[in-house]
Amino acid sequence: MKIRIGTFNLFQFVEPPYSWYTKKEKFTIIEWEEKIAWIKKQINSMNCDVIGFQEVFSKDALKELVLELGFKYFKTIDTPKTDKKNENVYISTIVALASKYP
Repeated sequence: MKIRIGTFNLFQFVEPPYSWYTKKEKFTIIEWEEKIAWIKKQINSMNCDVIGFQEVFSKDALKELVLELGFKYFKTIDTPKTDKKNENVYISTIVALASKYP
């Protein structure tokens, strides 16, 4: 059996209304929808069985996205941290792993 493995830097995977690092750095709903569509297209073209993801802030949104694409197994390392002064601003990213196999 062959298993294809890939990596994907998502570059600020932050679901609205949240932002990254500063309050003003965030996606609009339209930008987010375009980003999700582009990511799905890229994942499909990668044709991988296991993918490691970097720059994950919105882990639940990523889990939902990869489940839609047939990745039944999803794990994250740690939890992204938010600013103590504003919980809508993420100040650290995490990594994640999605797989079609246990």
